[in-house]
Amino acid sequence: MSKFIAKIRLLSTSEGGRITGIMSGYRPNDSFANAVNTDVKFELINHCTLEPSEKYTVTLIPLNFDSISEFLTFGSQFIIR
Repeated sequence: MSKFIAKIRLLSTSEGGRITGIMSGYRPNDSFANAVNTDVKFELINHCTLEPSEKYTVTLIPLNFDSISEFLTFGSQFIIR
């Protein structure tokens, strides 16, 4: 299974983001990087929760790597809603 280190920031509620934070193991229920048939999981590194508007480094685990592999390059930026 492939794993990547990613820096993420949750959008604040005023930016159209989440109302609540996320915990380790969070799996967004929307598309990732405009790809279809995606499933990714975030593991927070040495942190319990990540709240809206906070930035943090996470381990990104693509559960269907083939569907997003073309989008994963160093320095790539994505919006996950």
